[in-house]
Amino acid sequence: MLWVIWAKTGSENSENEIVAIVKTMIPVNMAFPMHKRSSFLKFKLLGDSTHLKSCAYILISLHNDMLKMVNDKLELKAKLFRGFGDVTRLSILESVSDGEKTVTEIAEELKQNQPNISNHLSCLLECGLVKSRKDGKNKFYSIGDKRVAKLLKQSDDILSDIANGIYSCVNYKK
Repeated sequence: MLWVIWAKTGSENSENEIVAIVKTMIPVNMAFPMHKRSSFLKFKLLGDSTHLKSCAYILISLHNDMLKMVNDKLELKAKLFRGFGDVTRLSILESVSDGEKTVTEIAEELKQNQPNISNHLSCLLECGLVKSRKDGKNKFYSIGDKRVAKLLKQSDDILSDIANGIYSCVNYKK
């Protein structure tokens, strides 16, 4: 009996991982790569249909788990970028990337009211994009991770190269 299973893969590493996983679940002589097309790897499986059905189920489950992990990571990444997606939050991040500041200092610098800045800071704090420390009655805010400041700087570099395209893009509204 002949079974064909498609296992979606991403990078060359994941293809190697799937081949390795298949070979650990199925005797080596029963599983071998047959054809590679774009991001898919095709396997021909030869042998007892009961054994192959359970192997196919394991492969499909593994594939679904991998897709879910990729999707979860992408959703988390989108959530990270939503922190940068609001002009006020982005302004706050830019402001505190220069050093720690109080809510009052940030509000004055950005010419916005303090309650609005406090709400955005609360969101940024909860997400870990900023951190705070208390000194007496004052609470000072700063960048939560130095890589956030680096990302802000890199976005300036990228923007200087592709600003015209971003400016003329009709898909992203103000």
